[in-house]
Amino acid sequence: MRGNRIPIQIVASKTEYQLATTNPRDLDELAAAAASEPRPARRAPPSNGAKADLSLGAVLAARRSTITPTPGANGSSHAALE
Repeated sequence: MRGNRIPIQIVASKTEYQLATTNPRDLDELAAAAASEPRPARRAPPSNGAKADLSLGAVLAARRSTITPTPGANGSSHAALE
């Protein structure tokens, strides 16, 4: 039937709400709570020799520059049958 509407209410969990909120009062409360919590101990640096202070973009760029293309691969997921 066209035109019928069903009322629905979607309720986020507390964690989802904290992650997605843009309410300035809630953001202030979250910032205050984070500032009052003790900081966790620093983790040990990665054992694979990677630098821990690199950004994600820098890590992905470094990976991209070291990956060698497969011979004959042209980037398509379905190669033509020969």
